[in-house]
Amino acid sequence: MAETRVVTAVFTDLVGSTALSSRLDPQATDELREMHFALLRSAIEAHGGQEVKNLGDGLMVVFPITSGALNCAEAMQQAIALHNKRAPERLSIRVGLAIGEVTEDDGDYFGDAVVQAARLCAAAAGDQILASQLVQLTAGRRARQQFAAIGDIECKGLPEPVPTVEVRWAPASSEGLVPLPERCAGTPALGFVGRTAERAVLSDALTRATSEKRKQVVLVGGEPGVGKSALAAHCSRAAHRDGAIVLLGRAEEDLGIPYGPWNEALTHLVTHAPSSLIDSLAPHADSLARLAPELTGRLSAPGARAGRRSSHR
Repeated sequence: MAETRVVTAVFTDLVGSTALSSRLDPQATDELREMHFALLRSAIEAHGGQEVKNLGDGLMVVFPITSGALNCAEAMQQAIALHNKRAPERLSIRVGLAIGEVTEDDGDYFGDAVVQAARLCAAAAGDQILASQLVQLTAGRRARQQFAAIGDIECKGLPEPVPTVEVRWAPASSEGLVPLPERCAGTPALGFVGRTAERAVLSDALTRATSEKRKQVVLVGGEPGVGKSALAAHCSRAAHRDGAIVLLGRAEEDLGIPYGPWNEALTHLVTHAPSSLIDSLAPHADSLARLAPELTGRLSAPGARAGRRSSHR
């Protein structure tokens, strides 16, 4: 049965998808498109949106709260920008938002706000967010974004042009999801000099891990005092600046603590990671809690562990 309600509609579009498809092989194209959707859906989930449908190269989403829609659009662009810092293939999206009374019928939405959001998305440039001025007015002081007036935009299918604003956004700081371990955080007073080849090996391994989603292991060896720890700390700081989670586990020569490095690394993660990341560890909680007992207390729904674990069997 059709129902009328007020929502903020959001449309996204992946810019240059045809060029990507022609340049990359089909598997690489599909993987990149799925990565793009995963980034968008993470932002949607975080800000209370409802995905209505996949449009091939973008999504249609509705929000009950306008400020949530604005925050989601900003988070989408920030997630893509962070991806571009790590990946060899750059992605770009455009986003359009509009608010109004719509009709919901069988899971889809119809109305002027839907048309406006779709047309504003099509009118936006890559990396840009356009919204109807009514979105800005509705969000009011709850909007944390800055807006710039664009003027009226003609929208095909609508009798009147739509007063439009650009939603300004800036790349988010990639640091802070999990703080650096203290032994990695300090920067030498004179900076880091030399080890160019070794630094390149470590940087290339990180790039492959993030772009190809393949685990990488790099062993650093040498005589005591040659700078192994300094090299590892320098590369850890660089990775952290680019959004990586850095964990440290040490094996002390005179202390025979079973799994000591894993305990140290996991305890740091469990202590500082946000709840969404902690909950993603739930399927492995029973095993990990033996190394970091604090994990059990941080899971938001400990009772869900058994259900999640059984679904992975």
